[in-house]
Amino acid sequence: LCAPGAYRLPLDPRALRSKDDFWWQQLRQRHFRLRRRAAAAGVAVEPPVGITRDPLDIGDSISSSGSSAALAHVSRQECLQLVDGCARLRWYDESLLHGIASWLCEGRRHAELTPGEVACFLEAFCILGYAQPLLRVSLEHALLRVAPTMDPMHWTRALRGALEVGMCVRSAAMRALVQRCTSGLAFVPPEDRDAFNVVSASILQASEREILSTFSVHKSSW
Repeated sequence: LCAPGAYRLPLDPRALRSKDDFWWQQLRQRHFRLRRRAAAAGVAVEPPVGITRDPLDIGDSISSSGSSAALAHVSRQECLQLVDGCARLRWYDESLLHGIASWLCEGRRHAELTPGEVACFLEAFCILGYAQPLLRVSLEHALLRVAPTMDPMHWTRALRGALEVGMCVRSAAMRALVQRCTSGLAFVPPEDRDAFNVVSASILQASEREILSTFSVHKSSW
């Protein structure tokens, strides 16, 4: 409507999409699965010309967006509640998770986590399938600090999450947590025993693979 001429609006006002609906469709497309479905169906919502697109939509490296920048002002409890909510809803937003990881790795925030909070963060990132080298190092340091005092109710979640974020099973943090678990196997909650046995078998297999791979590397260098 910026060029001079004669225009006629449609008779049905529902043919015009409101700004709120356009914004909501853009927000939904931040979820990678919904974005993929919309692109496959040909109903993807594209921002108008002149508006900078989010690098997340074009597959470039993730930058600090408005949502992740706002995380710099949240408390530890609020960040924990946010990541736990994302895990419960299975809401995978790479930009948001990148902001959470940046918040957690800044300063000594990861060193101030309690054993229950460390287990909750590990479980949430395990469910969401999000891993990052700096995040893994920070959570490994936090787990090493709290492993000797972690309650049995958190053992299964912490072990499963530590494996999923990429911690080495022979690292100091994993060995400290495994030692804590083996010293009190009788205290594992009955509802967690099946899952605990599955995680234990996974740890045993991963440790065997690491030992065999290390042996093969040393053997090839002889």
